[in-house]
Amino acid sequence: MRRSRDTIGSLAELLAVRAEEEPDRIGFIHLADHTGEETRLTYGGLDRAARALAGHLLQAARPGERAILYYPAGTDFLVAFFACILARIVPVPVPSPRGGVGAERGRDGL
Repeated sequence: MRRSRDTIGSLAELLAVRAEEEPDRIGFIHLADHTGEETRLTYGGLDRAARALAGHLLQAARPGERAILYYPAGTDFLVAFFACILARIVPVPVPSPRGGVGAERGRDGL
């Protein structure tokens, strides 16, 4: 079913339209801080990965509940964020500390 871009009401709908119309188009590029390496994610790849993760989330939580997203910046965060939206679970991003003692303490505390 083709949707008009004028009637898109949510990020989930926008992703679905992009994945349907341009599944192989690069939607996101994450550049690593120090290495300059890139991680690319297509609209179709993001949609598939987010829908798969949304299914797993719904086995552990109900729509309306919250999920802490403890990820460094990157494509994994995007997949988890869109998965929450698709599952109607409220995403709660929490900054991930960068390396060192703080990172170990943060992981142990959750």
